[in-house]
Amino acid sequence: MPKASPTSGRRKSRRESMPPLRGHSSDVTALALAPDHDVLATGSEDVQLWDVRTRQMIHEPLECPGDMVTEMAFSPDGRILVAISGDRVSADPEDPDFHFSIWETATWAELPRPQIGHNGHVTASAFSPDSRLFATGGTDGLLRIRTLPTAISKGPAAT
Repeated sequence: MPKASPTSGRRKSRRESMPPLRGHSSDVTALALAPDHDVLATGSEDVQLWDVRTRQMIHEPLECPGDMVTEMAFSPDGRILVAISGDRVSADPEDPDFHFSIWETATWAELPRPQIGHNGHVTASAFSPDSRLFATGGTDGLLRIRTLPTAISKGPAAT
């Protein structure tokens, strides 16, 4: 008598059978899910914003300087999205071209960019729990902590 496979008798959920989201023309290199789980930001040569429930793009792509988005995160309060873009595999890792892009999520207006402050690739990033600070780490062995500009709007976060 043949053994039952671990998945036999288990019905595929609707989520498992959903087709993939398609929008980028190049590799997807970064993802960020808003704290309320309503918006998914996907990074490639730009940032695209998706309504998780309808699976539709909710805004025109957000432009980023540099070759590819390498790191991306929503602030814990959901009011800010930060993307770091640059060339992760440049021929000269001591002189990379990395940039910050910051948007407030109520209108997706871009906020002023701080200097990246690393001599090397940015390899890690994180927000503080109160959403005020943003830290980055890089191949230069440095940790940079910045106070980010406050979101322009005090209205609802990403929708």
